[in-house]
Amino acid sequence: MAQYEAQDLKLRTNAELISATNRNVPLLRTRHEIQREACWKSADKVEMIDTCFQNWTCPPIYVIEHQELTDVVPDGEEHVFDGAHKLEAVFEFIDDKFPLKATTTSCKEIKDHDGKLFSQLPLNLKQRIRKYRFVVNTIDDETAHDPDRLQTLWSRLNRAGVKLNQFELGIPVIRPLIVSVLLPACELFKGTVLFPWETSNRGSLEQLLQVLLALTDIAEPKFTSQNCLIKLWHTECLGATMVERTARVAERSEGWKEVLTRCHKIMEDLRQLNIFCNAEGVMDVADALRKTELPFVLGRLARRFDRIEKFRSQKVTIAARLRAELFSKKPEEMLTKIGGAGRNGAYQKKLLQFIDRMVDDFAGMVQPRLFTKAQKKAKLKEQGGLCTACGEKILSHQLFDGDHVQEWSEGGETTMENLQILHRHCHQSKL
Repeated sequence: MAQYEAQDLKLRTNAELISATNRNVPLLRTRHEIQREACWKSADKVEMIDTCFQNWTCPPIYVIEHQELTDVVPDGEEHVFDGAHKLEAVFEFIDDKFPLKATTTSCKEIKDHDGKLFSQLPLNLKQRIRKYRFVVNTIDDETAHDPDRLQTLWSRLNRAGVKLNQFELGIPVIRPLIVSVLLPACELFKGTVLFPWETSNRGSLEQLLQVLLALTDIAEPKFTSQNCLIKLWHTECLGATMVERTARVAERSEGWKEVLTRCHKIMEDLRQLNIFCNAEGVMDVADALRKTELPFVLGRLARRFDRIEKFRSQKVTIAARLRAELFSKKPEEMLTKIGGAGRNGAYQKKLLQFIDRMVDDFAGMVQPRLFTKAQKKAKLKEQGGLCTACGEKILSHQLFDGDHVQEWSEGGETTMENLQILHRHCHQSKL
């Protein structure tokens, strides 16, 4: 590989100039007639100029030599094999073929000179564009003359050029979160009702996990899509700089992993209560509900019940209502129930409000876990002073506990009917 300034590469696209200056260099064709037409829009081209202003190195330009083409210049030609759009954007900007157009992510130079052509820029900025250095890789002769090798290289270069999705675009700025929180939690959710597959393709599961964290952390999120919700969570909970994000992950990673573990436990408890199954016990959740309703329910339940025991104290009642009002429905039935023209951002905001109202009702159902002294004293008298575990008398110097006959974590109520008195040591043996 070698590096060349943009102005030198641009000069090599002009055969007459090469001949007039007696330069011993091959002609550079950025786009041969057999190649597909250029497809970059103005915004794409301005992004390339932004890259130049910030002196960021772009991926290498691949060229292929054709020394046998001597009809134009004695030193033959080089055709751009991959990277034509990048070169053309810079060359066209130098030729005043498009103006700068600033966006929220543009660098200062573009924002300061919004709407200007290259010729209208100050000299120092013009020089920054002219002297931007491209890394150029000349394809070796063996590859250039071997159709199989050349096709393999083309395939790999174009595979690398697939447009990045939202998760892939964010990898550099959430790397600490991915390593410390998301990847460990992925193993919990693979092959489950939330994510029935064993492999997360291009961050699909990692995105779902971030939705769960966002719905747990943010009380009243304002969003237009799940990607927007994730971005909001990044801003509010991760921080604005990489230093802040690294520190925040170090501080909160254990808490976030606990949240995702709690979401998984809630989901598994609901699965055991068959809210995701049909009458034959076969998993039967519509794909649309799995992608939206289920993560919304899990995230808001995890927010409302900060300990799994609190959820479990009412899980039977919660499961029955979720089955009746959500998971027994078809996507179109939910659309009618919630209201909306489609399952878009507006629908999702209404859905979240619907789930929040339901979860508020669930929270009101949670019973206190501990029996009062008066309840325990009355129940001991009712039991005739005997421990129901060992049948022996509870003596005055012995400690005793109030115990739920039906476990509190399994929905047992903290009432006289569900209370029994045990020796402290008998209670501890039971635990």
